[in-house]
Amino acid sequence: MHKYMKMLGAIVALALSTVATAASATTFVYSFSADNGAAGAFGTLEATDNGNGSFTATSGTITTFGTIAMGSGTLIPNPNAPAPSTTPTMNGFFIIYDDLLFPGQNPLVNINGLAFNINGTNINIYSPNGPSSYAVFDNGSTAVTPGNFSLSQVAAVPEPATWAMMIVGFGMIGAGIRSRKRQTVRVAYA
Repeated sequence: MHKYMKMLGAIVALALSTVATAASATTFVYSFSADNGAAGAFGTLEATDNGNGSFTATSGTITTFGTIAMGSGTLIPNPNAPAPSTTPTMNGFFIIYDDLLFPGQNPLVNINGLAFNINGTNINIYSPNGPSSYAVFDNGSTAVTPGNFSLSQVAAVPEPATWAMMIVGFGMIGAGIRSRKRQTVRVAYA
């Protein structure tokens, strides 16, 4: 019995040392395709949940092709989140952005949208006219390209601490079953 108590104590200590914390970021994949088919963009975004149906993108990647500033770049993080920020462009324009996402809603981004930097050129993916209306502003050419935008949440992968807690739980169930006293059955013949 003493052996099982030590084992149970060790299991509890291990479980408490591997307490899982909730993942703070949610991963999204997105794509933009121009209405005329001449341009597009795609990438991933890491975002934190604002608790009101919206997420704030904190980091991300973009790869563009066609008439949009071609190449790969990164999200410009919003220092004023969730309030909008501005970033100057090379042509004297300012991009207003808030890096907010609205998954499952329409539109998926608002009029401020997402800001990215690709080799010194800033671009903005935003919704200029409300539901189902999306565009990309490329400050290198000052062109506005209308198109379609899609956003999907990537399924979360359990953290190692979650796996450890699950294994410890199964171990505790097994130890509990094994440590039960076995009842002996006596058969008496008359």
